[in-house]
Amino acid sequence: MKLSVYSRSILTAALGVGLACALPSAALAKVKGQCSNCHTMHNSQNGSYVVSSLGNPVMSGVLLKNGCVGCHTTTGTDRRAAVGDSLVPAIIRPAQATNPLPGGYFDSDGVSTPTDTHYHNVGSIGYQQDSNIGRTPPGFDTTEGGAVGLTTTWDTQLRCAGTYGCHGDHSQADEGKSIAGGHHRQTAIGYRLLKGVAGTESTDYEIAENGYSGITTGLYTQTSGNYTISYLCNECHGKFHGWSDSSRAEAKNADGAWIRHPTDFQLSAASQASDAYATYGGTSPYNIEVPVGNSAITTVGYNTAHVADFGNWPAAGAGVVMCISCHYAHGGDYPDLLRWSYGTMQAGVGATGAGYGKGCFRCHTNKDE
Repeated sequence: MKLSVYSRSILTAALGVGLACALPSAALAKVKGQCSNCHTMHNSQNGSYVVSSLGNPVMSGVLLKNGCVGCHTTTGTDRRAAVGDSLVPAIIRPAQATNPLPGGYFDSDGVSTPTDTHYHNVGSIGYQQDSNIGRTPPGFDTTEGGAVGLTTTWDTQLRCAGTYGCHGDHSQADEGKSIAGGHHRQTAIGYRLLKGVAGTESTDYEIAENGYSGITTGLYTQTSGNYTISYLCNECHGKFHGWSDSSRAEAKNADGAWIRHPTDFQLSAASQASDAYATYGGTSPYNIEVPVGNSAITTVGYNTAHVADFGNWPAAGAGVVMCISCHYAHGGDYPDLLRWSYGTMQAGVGATGAGYGKGCFRCHTNKDE
């Protein structure tokens, strides 16, 4: 399927601009530039709507001239897209573009088998529904709150924001309303416009300065530990998360053996004499290829300090395994939204082996020797 991203920008005007990571400015995530870059006052130009009636921005109550797709798309390799005199994160761009954003990217070149497994299947962007899984996210579990508390299966395809999306207020079905004010920090939506999530970020959405929140107990509930990015993922993929909560499918079996990779688990807690998880990062306290969470980050919303100023990275072994330690939030070059090629990871092959010191072996530091 060939994506015509710009032709869809009209149809997506009610979506808001919630797909974005933080926009660059001295005040984090706060948009700068002319108001008219994004908004229209009367929604009229030469006797016609600024956008089609299908995407009338008045419907979303925020008078937007464009939507997520129309603003956060580029045809080049720059990480930024121009919207008037403002530069915004380019979430949708050609495949294989270098220097991805922290959450990865969506492919503006089009998707077809098997590359459609590389990205979250977001209908707002124009991706077709996956016939293998239908509309319900894999691992969906209503007993764990499901997607924002849904008690039944999904009845629509995944979207950028709102009830059936990742960004914004999940109690709002309309995508524009769900992120209203978020780009101006008028509402405390959360880190990266993710409702209730804690984190720190740079002024230019750099990977190396992102700080993610993590807890070390593996037990998040609707009121405890629900500010981590892993918990946000858990709202849609509940059966893939946690590690010791008997109320859902567990990551350990009755004998205590792992049957699924843990999240919200501290590296040092897994270390044994024969394991070297605590040596993650080697001589560096942090590796951006495989980011880990920090249990010291608990403030929901946009923290004003960069991670570099927040108190430095977690101490050796104190990093917390997250969903996005291995996966991109949006997608990227590899299947299953992975940050690296899982198929090239080979154990016990030494320094000359494929994948040595990379990917899985950033944490499992002695398994490739």
